[in-house]
Amino acid sequence: MEWQINQEPEAPGYIKESLMKIFSVLTTLVLLLIVGCGIPKEITTPIDGRTMVLIPAGEFWMGSTSGDIDEKPVHSVYVDAFYMDTHEVTNAEYAAFLNAKGKHRDNGQIWLDIGDSDEKIEYVSGKYRARAGYENHPVIEVSWYGAMAYAEWAGKRLPTEAEWEY
Repeated sequence: MEWQINQEPEAPGYIKESLMKIFSVLTTLVLLLIVGCGIPKEITTPIDGRTMVLIPAGEFWMGSTSGDIDEKPVHSVYVDAFYMDTHEVTNAEYAAFLNAKGKHRDNGQIWLDIGDSDEKIEYVSGKYRARAGYENHPVIEVSWYGAMAYAEWAGKRLPTEAEWEY
């Protein structure tokens, strides 16, 4: 838990953050008990078959003294252990997700900018497919909503800002 001198936390955010930290610690403890006091360093997710590695818990300095206002101040952040994919999602993998869902948008939110000139996934004859030669390239033109939809479909979650910077 981080404390900042001479700064009172806002109650709703502070309470939410505290509850999330407590939940995260409890989740880690339950995982330790289930796995027999050891968390696997690598897992393969069943839906998309991708390998994920365990990023160990730790503390780091996050923020900036010279960046935008939302990056200030520099502060210590603790992150619990979490899993992250070893590689970016490819065009072929994302096309498979789109075919499984049967769409590239939901509730007015566009997941993928189909038809954009630099997009490497196309919609042909009722199916999504990676353009020839780009099957194993990282997918581009995906919105945050598209990344979130893929993660949920695959039984995962997007990393938090702190996890991403860690």
